[in-house]
Amino acid sequence: MGEYGNQPIKEHKADKNMENKRKSQVKWLLNIGVLITVILLAYVVDVFVYRAKAEPPTGVHYTNRNSSHHTVQEQLQVLSKNEELIRLAFEGREEEKEYGTYVIPGLTSTRTLEIAEGGQIASCSSMTPQGITVTEEYVLISAYCKTKKHNSVIYVLNKKNHRFIKTLVLPGRPHAGGLAYDSIHGRIWYSSHDQGIAQAVSIQLEALKKYHFEREQLPIEVEYTYLYGVIRDSFLTFYDNSLYVGYFSGTGAGTLVRYEVNDTGGLVTEEERQLAMDMVMAIPEDSGVIPPCVQGIAFYQGYMLLSQSYGILPSSLSVYKEDKNIYYAEGNELIEYQMPERMEQICVDGDHLYVVFESAAYAYRASSLNIVDRALKLNLKKVLVDLEN
Repeated sequence: MGEYGNQPIKEHKADKNMENKRKSQVKWLLNIGVLITVILLAYVVDVFVYRAKAEPPTGVHYTNRNSSHHTVQEQLQVLSKNEELIRLAFEGREEEKEYGTYVIPGLTSTRTLEIAEGGQIASCSSMTPQGITVTEEYVLISAYCKTKKHNSVIYVLNKKNHRFIKTLVLPGRPHAGGLAYDSIHGRIWYSSHDQGIAQAVSIQLEALKKYHFEREQLPIEVEYTYLYGVIRDSFLTFYDNSLYVGYFSGTGAGTLVRYEVNDTGGLVTEEERQLAMDMVMAIPEDSGVIPPCVQGIAFYQGYMLLSQSYGILPSSLSVYKEDKNIYYAEGNELIEYQMPERMEQICVDGDHLYVVFESAAYAYRASSLNIVDRALKLNLKKVLVDLEN
């Protein structure tokens, strides 16, 4: 009895020690879980909330001419897993300057005006690229201030040597999701809105050439045209003497509207159709349907190209047969290429498709797997070959 009398006590102590050990492990796991949750929550708040409302400090009092986060070789490495993009944008461009790419300026500091300070000159570090178009001499990239503190801008780059030339400061804070160039009348268009009404705003090419922000300290002179037939102009392009204006929808089909350009380069308007404050409206010639999440359109040799993007999801470049009824329903595309996330506008120049991304902007940099801080040029001849095959 003496030999075995203490056995239940020993077993009880062992069980209790085991239970305490399990409790300790559970507590440790719970603490780790709480810590991970806090870290993830802090990351989400920083990436998706804070960065959209705050600007990092900048002591720079000029627009960064080269604010790239990657060398061209590093950019190639970032995009290397997307074989189709490498083939279309980089192969065969080894002899071109920077593989044909254009560094987006102003991402860390853009010289512009501060809305709240009565139009005082300021530096913005949250500029977000949106639109792109090309003239005979320039590559133009539009951007807006994500924190809504500063005037929107258009960066002017030399088309030949890829160097940043100057910044055009626009009146107010338009999203400027679309840029277009009318080479016939020497006019640049960008998308905007006023009092909930869509606008197409134009800048004379000569005004662009003469403009010097640091000397004038005022926005560039523009001409406004209100648009009838579209809720909001998210993007636009100039093609066949018409301005095509599109409305972005993240859930359902979007809208595409065509406005005819008159002999002086303005949009055809109907004088009788006026709203409050004498808003003369441009009247559409045609309207149609486009798929969801369209960020930009372009035309090339009987085809229409659409860039589609939404948030952190992969983007796509879709090719449709050009339709005079401008009906481009989802599922009717002839070919589709997967692109990095946050692709914005596209534009055609010759046999090249220029593409711009917003992933290198401060608000989106931390949440983008593929940061693209350059405008790319895609080879449209290769796209035609793909269509034939």
